[in-house]
Amino acid sequence: MLLRLLSSVIALTIWFTAPAHAQIPVQIEGSGNPEWLAACGQQGGYQACELLADQHLKGNGVPASPHMTAYYLLQACKYGNWEMCVFAYGMAETQPQSIYIQGEAAMLQCQNANTAYCRGIRALFSDETKAHYEPRFVGAALSAGCNRGDVQVCALMGQWFDDYQTPAGFAANLNLALTGYASACNASSEEDGVDGDFLSSNCHFAYKYGVQIGATAEARAAAEQALVRSCETGRFASCELAMSSFHHGVNGVSQNEALAARMGSLSCVRGRDDYCELSAYLLEQQEEYGVALQIWGDLCETSPGVRPCLGAARASYFSQGRENAQTTQFAQKACEFDDGWACYIYAQNTFYLGSNGNRSLFEKSCRLGFEQGCAEVTRQREQAARNEEIRRYNESNLAAQQQEAYATQAPPTWDDYMAAGHAYWTNWKPSYCQWYTSGGVTSKAECAN
Repeated sequence: MLLRLLSSVIALTIWFTAPAHAQIPVQIEGSGNPEWLAACGQQGGYQACELLADQHLKGNGVPASPHMTAYYLLQACKYGNWEMCVFAYGMAETQPQSIYIQGEAAMLQCQNANTAYCRGIRALFSDETKAHYEPRFVGAALSAGCNRGDVQVCALMGQWFDDYQTPAGFAANLNLALTGYASACNASSEEDGVDGDFLSSNCHFAYKYGVQIGATAEARAAAEQALVRSCETGRFASCELAMSSFHHGVNGVSQNEALAARMGSLSCVRGRDDYCELSAYLLEQQEEYGVALQIWGDLCETSPGVRPCLGAARASYFSQGRENAQTTQFAQKACEFDDGWACYIYAQNTFYLGSNGNRSLFEKSCRLGFEQGCAEVTRQREQAARNEEIRRYNESNLAAQQQEAYATQAPPTWDDYMAAGHAYWTNWKPSYCQWYTSGGVTSKAECAN
């Protein structure tokens, strides 16, 4: 699975590294039938414990006591009959003084039968305002439940041990937090019944703590995988962070333009046009013109403007050729939005449709600052003057008319085409930069000019 490496790199086995129970096993002075009392404390003596529970439930020879009943049901569970833990838990639940009996019964179930009881321990013993607040006991229960493969408990374990709002009297353990978050990130939405938000959130924290404590190349690589999965599983904010981090090579990850482009594509799929544009631009830099054309083309159709239509024309030019129909189509649209290069390409591809060699389009390209458009206007004027001289000469000498030949200039180079687009994206910054910038000063590399 994606993050299995992360767990092996940390080399943490929760079963052995989980904090010791803070709750001491419940010990109460016994009462009841002496023969049963003697047998109840021995392994396999659960039947005697059950008889004592029944004796205290009914008040046969001893005062009726739900508290003592719960205690002996717990002993029956400990000494051989696991089913009695469920009854002990239920009986203790009705008695405020039996909270620790309830806790021990829950822990036995948590460790051996039903991880739902691990979550129950968290609910019972995590309230700092209660006298029975036991944060280490909660940590042990969550570690045990995660160790048994309950990804919901693993997520709670990550939250319990991380350094955000650490419980009172309890020290954060980032290694255990990372193990919990990584295990939750590694879950399957189908098999474990979790949604994309669950996976994305836990993968984000697996990335965060993986970067924070990762001491090896393998650990850092696993953290990068977690960041990628946090984007893949649903959250736009994680995609923005991933795209920016891989684009700039910051926030604990290596620069990787291919991954940055993929993260941008996922943002694009989720309806963020600005990230569609940036993703397409990065794909062009990777010479993935065919994929970039799909993105630019969709944007030009749904949100027409100079950048998307020019991008589509440019990507089609390099993936399919200058004379391709799509190149012509998108160049025409970009020309309508006043791009000089696009007008030049459109004029080249359709010069045969007019009688004057598309002079007006080349003139527009020139007016918009495209140098080769100006060169073509000059060439056409010079050619027209020569043609006029030939015409006059032929008229005076009754010579045959010479048909005007038309030739076009070579198209601009890749560097010429990309210069304008590159300039636009050079100072692009992720939206979260607003939280890290004040007075023109920023604390994050990707937010600097």
